[in-house]
Amino acid sequence: MRPNPWFFVPVAVSLALGFGLGWMMAGVSCGGSCPVSQWVTALIVGIGIAGGVGVVAVLGIRSMDEYRVAQDRGQEPPGPGCEVPED
Repeated sequence: MRPNPWFFVPVAVSLALGFGLGWMMAGVSCGGSCPVSQWVTALIVGIGIAGGVGVVAVLGIRSMDEYRVAQDRGQEPPGPGCEVPED
């Protein structure tokens, strides 16, 4: 399996936005100049948001790959609830 470059675009954007959000949250709550707490908060929030977006991106890319593989084999593509066997 080769790496998909489209995975990194939303993760990088969400990391940057999360970093900025964490920086501003710490700046507002501090009330003054406290760069250490701003950096720590920015890193934690940025990594957390990027991790969540990364999980969603991986699941979306994997489902599209499963769909393409099923189409290439001439099978009906998987749909909702396909992992539960029929009785």
